[in-house]
Amino acid sequence: TIEKLSEKLASIESKIDDIKSQIEDVQDQIDNFEYESTEDEFNDHIDESHEEIEIFGMTYCASDVLKHVDPVAYRCMKSDYDSNFDLDDCDEYQELQNELESLEYDLDVLQSEYDNVEEELDTLIDDESN
Repeated sequence: TIEKLSEKLASIESKIDDIKSQIEDVQDQIDNFEYESTEDEFNDHIDESHEEIEIFGMTYCASDVLKHVDPVAYRCMKSDYDSNFDLDDCDEYQELQNELESLEYDLDVLQSEYDNVEEELDTLIDDESN
């Protein structure tokens, strides 16, 4: 059964390596995550922050006015909005965080299992050598 325990250790070690690789990938995605709002989201943000603009009895959304009067300022402000967005409010970012936590938990479980099998194997080898 030393052989079986050794095979089990090798199998667990392979799973550990796989999970470590997945953790690296997810962590890399988190580290390089860049939020980009949709135009509709940004327009909603502008329109919630600023009143409609009235000209000769006609009303216009602030986002429409900004976008058409000064498109460069519109794009710059959208870029600022995106770069200052709280990532905790972004579902995609939260999914990555949750995936990382789950993988780290799985790694802890496998590492514990590995340690137990390794201890069992060491005990068996010691018993056979005596």
